[in-house]
Amino acid sequence: MPFEAARSLLAQAEIDGQGSVPRPLTPAQAAEQSLVTFERLGARRYAQRARLLLTELGISPRTPQLVRLGGVSVSTRELEIARLIAEGLTSDEIAKRLTISPRTVDSHLRRIYTRLGINSRMTLARLVYEAGLL
Repeated sequence: MPFEAARSLLAQAEIDGQGSVPRPLTPAQAAEQSLVTFERLGARRYAQRARLLLTELGISPRTPQLVRLGGVSVSTRELEIARLIAEGLTSDEIAKRLTISPRTVDSHLRRIYTRLGINSRMTLARLVYEAGLL
């Protein structure tokens, strides 16, 4: 349940940032950890909330890492899904492995296909393989 754990960290950071009881992690550490998890899970709204809190705490939040695939930039989550496609997994199998919905997987795939100008899993798998990203 990484999403729930990250939400708890973010809530802890928000509360601790207001001067409540000290915790093992500083508010900034909790917000940074939650940001990493939200980005990995593709939870953009919560990632943005964590970035906003970091800014309020006086810390410059890190920017999401982008990777080049087929000459275009893709997010780490999109790359993760592309790699799993290249391994031969279905959308349902990817969703279970990443603890997201199959619909979210398909949404990521549509964005990847549009950016790369492709329309099949086979072509995506070939691009991932040729880029040495497996």
